[in-house]
Amino acid sequence: MKFLRLIAVIVIMFLMVVFITQNYGQVIHLKFFWNSSSVEMDMVILVFITLMLGLVIGFLIAGVQILAARSDLRVLSNDYKKLKKEIDLLRNQGIDEVDGNGLKTE
Repeated sequence: MKFLRLIAVIVIMFLMVVFITQNYGQVIHLKFFWNSSSVEMDMVILVFITLMLGLVIGFLIAGVQILAARSDLRVLSNDYKKLKKEIDLLRNQGIDEVDGNGLKTE
C-alpha cells in the first residue's frame, strides 16, 4: 500500500512539473468581483495559491472531524466503563439456584 502511495505521489509531482514548465510565464488577468480592478499574476503562482488554500481548508475540515471523533470516543469509553462496572457488580452478587421449572430451590 505504501508503494502505491509513493508511485501516486511521484506521478502527481511529475504532472505538476510538466504543467508548470508548459505554462511558465503565462500571465492571467484575475477579477475578484464584478467591477473591481483586475490583478495580473503568473498562472503558476495562481495555481500554487489555490493549492495552498485547498490544503488549509482540507486540514481544517479534517481537524473538525477528528475532534468530533475524539468526543464520540470519549463518550463511548465512559459508557463502556459504566457498563463494565455494572457487569462486575452483577457477577459478584449471589445467584439463587433455580430448578428446571423456574422455581427457586432452597
